[in-house]
Amino acid sequence: MAEKIRLLKDNATFNAPTELISLFSGRFISKITIGLYGETSAAASLPGKNLKDAINTFKVFKMGSPIIDLTGEEIIALNALYLGKSPSIVDSGTTAGNPANLMGLEVPIYLMVKALGEAQVQVGFASVSGAQNIKITLAEHSLDTALPVGYFHCVRIPGMTSGATGYGNRIELSGVGDLKAIMFYSSSIPTVTSDATTVQKVRIIVNGVEFVESNWKELQANKKNEVTTGITDNYGIITFDEPIPKGASVTVDIFGGVASSSFAVYPIYEVKE
Repeated sequence: MAEKIRLLKDNATFNAPTELISLFSGRFISKITIGLYGETSAAASLPGKNLKDAINTFKVFKMGSPIIDLTGEEIIALNALYLGKSPSIVDSGTTAGNPANLMGLEVPIYLMVKALGEAQVQVGFASVSGAQNIKITLAEHSLDTALPVGYFHCVRIPGMTSGATGYGNRIELSGVGDLKAIMFYSSSIPTVTSDATTVQKVRIIVNGVEFVESNWKELQANKKNEVTTGITDNYGIITFDEPIPKGASVTVDIFGGVASSSFAVYPIYEVKE
């Protein structure tokens, strides 16, 4: 089972959204890897981690519908919390024009592409404070034989604001496939002066029965490492040893610890065709 790596973008200038890029047809796309390069625009060091903000959307489409929709920061959170991986980060020097790099980001795909144009990727751009001459590398990793897994599906459920404190911030999941994990973003998290947390607790209700109850401190249990500390502090995850099967009724009920505070939910599915 030979792996083939194809550069979709080879350290290419990145100052606007990329075109829609078709993934290789007739092969099983296992993942896309991402690298970002930038230069400090002033006499100050540019942290390599800041280059994540250049990706304001990373979308993979299957037959025109998004199956992955994440920002650069969310991709780092996915890597750290779900995949157990960390990027390689190089900060710039303090002379204008010195380079910084963010490398080794990974987005799983697990999709057998049968025809040209069936699957496409597009990356949206945003400027990064203190950075210039930003470039992007995208690489498609594929196999000649499909693995016995469904394709990866992770689309952010955004734009949510907690109501009054307590349970009642409910989201009904669409159930597009087998639910393997749920990642969360909480805009308020514990600090040195306050323990107030937007996503203070979470209940997962499956077919009308409480299946999981957790709190923010437990949602953080998988995550800490030196590379991603300070990037993924506002993210947590619940993973399921056995995926919740497609067709089950799944409700996410969030206990808001801070009223009128934003949060986001990222269901992670395996979709079998």
